[in-house]
Amino acid sequence: MKYKTIIKITSEARDKNEAIEIVDDYLAGNIRTGVDMKCATKPECNSVKITCAIAICLVILWAIVVPTQLNTTQSQTQSSPAFSAVQPPLNTERANPDFKKRWEERRIRETPRNIRG
Repeated sequence: MKYKTIIKITSEARDKNEAIEIVDDYLAGNIRTGVDMKCATKPECNSVKITCAIAICLVILWAIVVPTQLNTTQSQTQSSPAFSAVQPPLNTERANPDFKKRWEERRIRETPRNIRG
């Protein structure tokens, strides 16, 4: 496994060239004071591994979400009578001619009862 080590060296210098000379002397072991060094080591990440992991997570997420949405859509359409594809034929041939008149009379009678509660 590959590791990445980052070394941060802080020192007082007049310019960039002097700072480079101080770091060179410090790393060679010639200077022991006046320089702060911090070091961090971590495993080196491979971008191909990260890309594959993200792709696998997205496929798994897609495999979970899509069937759930399909099931929800199917249950909504099955439970709703407005989406029924089959409707029995209306029996208008046998309708009573005074049906509309009787319906209006019933509506007039029922309305006051519904208003009173």
